Amino acid sequence: MNTSIVIALPKIEDAKKIRTVLNRYGFTVAAVCNSGANALASISELDGGVLLCGYHLQDMYYRDLLDYMPDYFEMLLMASQGVISEAPPSVLCVGMPLKAGDLVNTVSMILSQIERRWKKDKKKPKQRSWKE
Repeated sequence: MNTSIVIALPKIEDAKKIRTVLNRYGFTVAAVCNSGANALASISELDGGVLLCGYHLQDMYYRDLLDYMPDYFEMLLMASQGVISEAPPSVLCVGMPLKAGDLVNTVSMILSQIERRWKKDKKKPKQRSWKE
């Protein structure tokens, strides 16, 4: 499976800047968008990966996006410390203002965790039916 990165921020210029930083460190960004609907549409076409998003997009908050996001994607929330303290434990967070090194290390960690989980799931024996 192929892991992908999708960036969803309210200001498309900010999302493009983050894409540039990630590209500089060797990551490939599959999509850049400024609304939750566009992010979900992009995610639905991909195998799995990371969604980098802000607290509030044009059409929804990050919690709404989290509800609609498939299981094979992880969310990385980029927000202020106040918002991060209220985030659910399933959401990984990076505090603003953002440091390039923190972002790159966090994205790298998330992608390696996803790869490990896929390999582990692949090694599990398949479920047998009662007849087998």
